[in-house]
Amino acid sequence: MLLNNFKLLFQFYPDTKFINVLGEEVSKGSILAGQYDTDRYNGHACHASNLLYNYNPNMGSNGYINEQAKYPWTGITGGRCENSTHGRYNGFVLFVGSGDTPPTPDDYKLENAVELKVLTASCIHYANGRTIVSREFFNNTDEDVTIKEIGCYIFANTNPHQPLVMIARKVLPNPVVIPEGQNYTFTYTIDTSQISFAEADS
Repeated sequence: MLLNNFKLLFQFYPDTKFINVLGEEVSKGSILAGQYDTDRYNGHACHASNLLYNYNPNMGSNGYINEQAKYPWTGITGGRCENSTHGRYNGFVLFVGSGDTPPTPDDYKLENAVELKVLTASCIHYANGRTIVSREFFNNTDEDVTIKEIGCYIFANTNPHQPLVMIARKVLPNPVVIPEGQNYTFTYTIDTSQISFAEADS
């Protein structure tokens, strides 16, 4: 389910706030690259690209496994306004958990996040209007782990570091058991292919 936080990715919600994974209200400008408007270039607000959200993992970002932590996210694709001193970047990433309460639009974190080692991750945008976010988890515990929920999040490479903002949550119809010492790749698909325009009433 796409959450209330997801709606705020669109520019026509200028005065609303994200709810981060700590349950705190945060302004769009403190999270999204394209919302930063204090830099000026030729008299215009300077906006970086906030439309990519690609996630290129590295050894540091693969170690980010605590949903509630603030991390210095790096190694992602983003934009920078020419002559801007600010390099704010965003990306999409997954975390997993063991909760099975059905999702609601007001969700802002997983019911019960599970920390597992991360091997790889990606975010790919396809021409058919679909974005697929994936992350490969390795069960480095001493017992089998059952995953029942997936969360998709925005992360921000900002200073100071920001907590994650969950934009989507899914409870799996069939829980996934990852045996001790085994790995499993989870994916989350955001499908915007059915967005359409309606005629305005006169």
